[in-house]
Amino acid sequence: MKPIFRYNDGNELYNAFIKEYEKNQVVELDKSLRNLNKKIADITISDYEREVSEDIVTFLTKKGFKVSDVDISLIVDDDNRLGVKKLLIEFEDMNYDKNLREATTIYIDDIILEKYNIDKEVIEIKY
Repeated sequence: MKPIFRYNDGNELYNAFIKEYEKNQVVELDKSLRNLNKKIADITISDYEREVSEDIVTFLTKKGFKVSDVDISLIVDDDNRLGVKKLLIEFEDMNYDKNLREATTIYIDDIILEKYNIDKEVIEIKY
């Protein structure tokens, strides 16, 4: 599976994930290689998914959206790289017409890509 999450130097999501590993003292990782052992990743990944979801809720709320839930599914691919399998964003009672939904979806996709580097192909939005 090709990772949809794209790495950049100083990437916030990846660096925060590494900090979570270090906090749990599971194992030292070779940060220069940016590789993760799948067994080790599975230990921490659910806690990290929850933290990232909460961060995205806070981010979107500050942008003025009423978010009811965010659910992110992270994976470790065959090359031992961290990826985003799916990001589900649910809004509270947003009775938007079709055009406004499309415009909002494009905006959300753009700001999520800009802040978290997550491609729109894995983002699902429920209004």
